[in-house]
Amino acid sequence: MWTRKMLKTKAKKNLENKYGLSVLTSFLKDLLYSSGQGAVSLIVLLPFFFIFYFVILFSVSKGIHFEDPWQTVTAFGIIILFYLFFVFLTFVLYLLCATFLGSPLEVGCKRYYLHIWQEKPDIAQLFYAFEQNYKNTCKVMFSVLWRITVWTFLFFVPGIYYQYVYRFVSYLLAENPNLTPEAARSLSRRMTDGQKGNIFVLDLSFLGWIFLTLFTCGIGFYFLLPYMEATYAELFLACRTEAIQNGKVRPEEF
Repeated sequence: MWTRKMLKTKAKKNLENKYGLSVLTSFLKDLLYSSGQGAVSLIVLLPFFFIFYFVILFSVSKGIHFEDPWQTVTAFGIIILFYLFFVFLTFVLYLLCATFLGSPLEVGCKRYYLHIWQEKPDIAQLFYAFEQNYKNTCKVMFSVLWRITVWTFLFFVPGIYYQYVYRFVSYLLAENPNLTPEAARSLSRRMTDGQKGNIFVLDLSFLGWIFLTLFTCGIGFYFLLPYMEATYAELFLACRTEAIQNGKVRPEEF
């Protein structure tokens, strides 16, 4: 049975003489994803924003006499409909960016930390998923993302629960990008069976450090990320070993 102390001790050892490269890897992942989101927002959302405020609202307001209740209701109805469409469009773009850019970067980052025990880890691992069955990686991660997102919007607590159920999907793809969506979700579900509570406590153990990074305007978080990621990589390996030993999964399934 793994313990928090055991995982963190291994993580610290794996990060020896590699901390700077690990900070750069985590920062580069976030930078690329944020840049992609920003570019999509500028291309799609910004024009819509201008159309909404400078054409629709202007036109409606010019033709509306607000002393007329029916015209007032109509005007606000149009505004609400456009707002809802804007929210829906934002949600769709988020899902697309997360699927086709964020998810492959996430898988690559997990692969980097799974191999950080090597003497010279390769930052190029960050782009692993773009080179190895990119289409399947996006397909698998989308099958997870939409489930978690829908559950989170409908019922917040189940959304959190499924984040733990599918916690290891990105790690599984980092080791085998050919896994089907059903196989990846099933493996993660069985590996986290009986472990969710312990994983939740492990997450809580980092809250103090995360709080301290707020005093650095968030910059310190990038120096904390390698420690967290290396710990979670050890968590995946420990849970996989236990799941195999307990007969929940078979080695050949990976």
